[in-house]
Amino acid sequence: MVAAAAIAFVDKSWIDSNQIHKWSIQFSRFDEGLNSWVSSPSKRIREDSERLTFAVVVPGFSTFAITGSRDLPALVFAAEDLRIAPGSPVEGKPIEVVATISNAGSERAVYPGVLWLDGSIEAAKTVSVDAGGMSELAFAFSRPAGTYSIRLDRQIAEVTVGAPAPRPPATGGLAPTTSLLALAGAVGLLLVLAGVWLVRDRRPGTGLST
Repeated sequence: MVAAAAIAFVDKSWIDSNQIHKWSIQFSRFDEGLNSWVSSPSKRIREDSERLTFAVVVPGFSTFAITGSRDLPALVFAAEDLRIAPGSPVEGKPIEVVATISNAGSERAVYPGVLWLDGSIEAAKTVSVDAGGMSELAFAFSRPAGTYSIRLDRQIAEVTVGAPAPRPPATGGLAPTTSLLALAGAVGLLLVLAGVWLVRDRRPGTGLST
C-alpha cells in the first residue's frame, strides 16, 4: 500500500465561532524526518448543516493538525505542465504521469503530491522544492484497457489505454504440434516400409529361414 485516505470532518460551529473561511481549511502532518509540518492534500466530499467532511491523504502515521484562516491563504505551490507518456498507452505496460512543481514561497518546502485516478487515490509522494524553484514529480501505474480520468493538484487529463495488439499467426515454419505430428507420421511410414522389406526378404528362395 502506497497511500491511504482518512475521512475527517470539521464542525461548522468551530468555523463560525472563529470566523474561518471554509476554503482555507488545511490538514497538516508532522514529518519527524523533516522535523516540520507538511500539508496533506485533502478533498471535500460532503457538506451538511453541521459539518464539512474531507478525504485526507495519509502518507504515514503521525500527529495531524487542522488549521484555517479568515482569508484564503496564498498558494505556495503550483503543479503545471502535466505530461502523460507514452501518448498511446497499452494494457499491461507502465504509464508515466509527470508534472512540474513550482514553489513561489521564500523557503524550501515539501510538496505533497497525490495522483487521483477516477476520483480515487492511486499514489502519493512528496518532492522538495527550493524557494522560487521548480522540481519534477513523476508517478507510474498500469491499467486494463479503458478510459481514465487523471488528476494531479488542479491539473486534470484523460488517458485511453488500448488493448494489446493480437499476435500475428506463425509463419516460416511448422508449429510445434504440427512438427510432432509430422515426425510421428514419418516414423510410422518408416516402420511400414521396414515391415514390407522384411516380409519380402523372408519369402522362399531368398536364402533366409522362415
